[in-house]
Amino acid sequence: MAIISLKAQTGSFNKDVLFNGETRQISFYVPTNYDSTKQVGLVLCLHGFGDNSSNYRNAVINTLKWNTIFSNSILVFPDGGNDANSDFYAPAGDVSFIETTINYCKSNYNINSSEVILQGFSLGGRSALKYGLDHPTSFKALLLNTPALQGLLDLQNKPNISLAYQFENASSLPIFISVGTADDAYFSLNEQLVYKLKLSKAPVYFQKITGMGHTIAVNAQIRKCLNFFEQKAVLAKDIELFDVTSPLNVCSNTFIADCFIRNNGSSNIQSFKIKLKIGEQLIEKSMDMLIKPNDFVNVPLEVLVSDKNQNSFAVSVDFKDDDSTNNIITKSISLKAISQEGIIKDGFENLNNWTIQKSGSLFEWYLDDVAKKSGSFSLGSFNTILYFNTLNSVESVVSKAIDLSKIDKKTLSFDVAFNYTKYTPPYFSEETNFSDTLELQISTDCGNTFQTIYKKGGKELATTPEPMLNPLNISQLDFIPTNEEWRREIIDLKNYASSSNAIFKINCISGMGGVLNIDNLSFGEDVMSVKQIKKEEKFLNVYPNPANESFSFNLDKIESIRFLDLEGKLVSETKPELGVQSVNTSHLANGMYIVQFISNESVNSKRILIQH
Repeated sequence: MAIISLKAQTGSFNKDVLFNGETRQISFYVPTNYDSTKQVGLVLCLHGFGDNSSNYRNAVINTLKWNTIFSNSILVFPDGGNDANSDFYAPAGDVSFIETTINYCKSNYNINSSEVILQGFSLGGRSALKYGLDHPTSFKALLLNTPALQGLLDLQNKPNISLAYQFENASSLPIFISVGTADDAYFSLNEQLVYKLKLSKAPVYFQKITGMGHTIAVNAQIRKCLNFFEQKAVLAKDIELFDVTSPLNVCSNTFIADCFIRNNGSSNIQSFKIKLKIGEQLIEKSMDMLIKPNDFVNVPLEVLVSDKNQNSFAVSVDFKDDDSTNNIITKSISLKAISQEGIIKDGFENLNNWTIQKSGSLFEWYLDDVAKKSGSFSLGSFNTILYFNTLNSVESVVSKAIDLSKIDKKTLSFDVAFNYTKYTPPYFSEETNFSDTLELQISTDCGNTFQTIYKKGGKELATTPEPMLNPLNISQLDFIPTNEEWRREIIDLKNYASSSNAIFKINCISGMGGVLNIDNLSFGEDVMSVKQIKKEEKFLNVYPNPANESFSFNLDKIESIRFLDLEGKLVSETKPELGVQSVNTSHLANGMYIVQFISNESVNSKRILIQH
């Protein structure tokens, strides 16, 4: 590669270089007072999805004014290449353009090698994390603005999915991560990233910008990274209680709470006191131990359960530091078994009897206030290939302990609604289904081991005969089950009849496609009543779906057909001819509709997508 001298050029400009047989652009901002006899720093900035080096340079310099933050540095912006919708790690070998850019700058400017900062936004932030951890001695620090990790499997270094981050190299590299709390796709993932970096003893600072979405924070907030990069800490004395682990269910009179305590400050910690309060009981433990900056210790506390009506406890660290806001954590546990005769019902109007084991993924259980069989909520799960790769991931919700010996009929029943996705050519080379799996498990040893008592997925689990066909955006996956699209399931628990501390786990196993809801879970329901419900079930089928000018249906004696929008407002109504099982849709605008088939005996509903 030919080197063109840039020593006299300052301000904003672009240069083309030859890289891997193609012309690739590097965009620059050089301070106007640059003096080639004096060393300057270098901030290497990696742009995000669909952007280019020139646009990113203009945003960073003209809008964000980073030249005022890094006033004694050259800011350089390598272009990601012609594949604008990927990061610097695609295609293979593309990442070496980062090194090419650094060498290019060092050949043309007087760069202080100890003052090189690697920055990245979005997918560029993901690339910067990977490259920085691969080359920890090449950079003074990493500045990551909402790095777009591609799901938990990426963060967990899952083979063939992850970039394989070398977290073991993070202990010497200051990493400043700035993310908005309204960045729904990436905020929780970055919380998990920061947790992993803390376990790796990295000097890490997590800047959470309230209300900010997927963008870069303003100048004044980013400026806070400067002191952190110099000191590898923001405060001199800052102890942090960053995690407390304990059992979800406590079936004996004691349990262990593991308390993870980290030194966020720049000076050593020699001693501190840890306190745990549960009910009226206070446990205190004075600790004399050395915790170096960015290091952590685990302090286990044995807790005596004296009041089984107390379902939470709080842990705090007593230390004279400069920030006490991160010195306390409150945890919920289950200490009281549900022990009552007769039917135990849970409509998931709240999670008083359940704990969602939150993973930080977009694919996880939640209370759904839109799709429900009855009441105001159901337990819901939403998953799609349009999100990150979640294949074979398991999201769980765990019950409190239940005394099955006090229930006359040893059954577990619930309402379920489920639909999955199917893609056909030309979207896939052949017909391909994506379907999650619902699994229920039971533990009779206080959650130490679980046995599967129910497992269904795909067509077997589906409560509507047609999957969602070729969805290309999230709105086309908005499966809201009608009353007829729920099914009652029942599980025989006679093999566990004597268990006084049965714990149940509801798992959703990712097949990267599915809208799943569970409602009206009940213990002790009559088996015959459920079988009778199953005999009376009949699927309403409409086809094709999506429809163009018309569609057909499989119900007889329909007197009226109504088209409603997704808010329930009447759009159109028609009365089919006697014996005719099709309806014209040419007058309807493209979009999703709820279709009601009305007869003297019933009202059946179905969702249909109109695409002319």
